Amino acid sequence: MNNPVFIINNFTKKLLKGIPKINPQTQYLEIYSPNNQLIEIIPFSKLNHGLWGFVYERLVGLYYEDLGYEVDYIGLEKNFKDLGIDLICKKNSDCLCIQCKCVHKNIGKQSLENILYKASRFFEKNKFDVKPTFLIVVPNIKKTFTLKLQNYVKSLNYTQNYTYLKIEELNLLNI
Repeated sequence: MNNPVFIINNFTKKLLKGIPKINPQTQYLEIYSPNNQLIEIIPFSKLNHGLWGFVYERLVGLYYEDLGYEVDYIGLEKNFKDLGIDLICKKNSDCLCIQCKCVHKNIGKQSLENILYKASRFFEKNKFDVKPTFLIVVPNIKKTFTLKLQNYVKSLNYTQNYTYLKIEELNLLNI
């Protein structure tokens, strides 16, 4: 069955059940069960940009789980209907709403504003007990956001009151 929706749903279900490991030597993505049994091996050549984005989301979620957060994988559960938030991470009175961007090109002001618009709609529809921090997590800040855009993000934190916006770099795709 070559139905793209079926392929994405099947892939994201495997990611949610497993732990992805990237093997640059063999050029394979390996997915392991929590008890470290190999579930599937996927050649890099079979992974398009969107599927790599899902892998990055899972790796970011696992990173925050390792830090003691309870992680809700909205992006993987709803695929492309995540409403601008991929992960909600909670620990004690700390709440992080995360949009993962696995990009290798610069994000411009218009793209950033689109990300913020989607996130603001998410915050309008979902109420939180504490003021969440909205994180945009990228593999490399220097390549993704120019200094001008980073300053723009800082200025936004002075004008909004529902969340605090932060950009964080997590290089979890070592390929």
